[in-house]
Amino acid sequence: MTNSDEQNGKSNNFDNQSEQPDSIQERLRRYLESDPDNLLWTTHIENYPMASFAFIAIARLEGRTWQKISDSLGGIPIGTLGIFYQHYVQQFYPQIRNYLNNDNPDNSNFGNDNL
Repeated sequence: MTNSDEQNGKSNNFDNQSEQPDSIQERLRRYLESDPDNLLWTTHIENYPMASFAFIAIARLEGRTWQKISDSLGGIPIGTLGIFYQHYVQQFYPQIRNYLNNDNPDNSNFGNDNL
């Protein structure tokens, strides 16, 4: 970091990351990607193995629209994606909540609003 950066209050990303705890969204994404119980990536829409719960949940977490997700999965109907997603959000919610609450450094509660 240069003197001018210090004067402007800028620092490199490594410094910022070490001082700030991970957000719920970051921890949720890490959980979805790691899939410790090997369920999130293997649970998928019938005949569409790429349309896994984890893939769809990560896409939604990134702010992708249902239309963009549908397009990326070969045009699976949006209604099918939504019904599948809502069903498995309810099914996986207890284990995701448990993981995030146990992995939560500030002990704030994880709510269903994050999925």
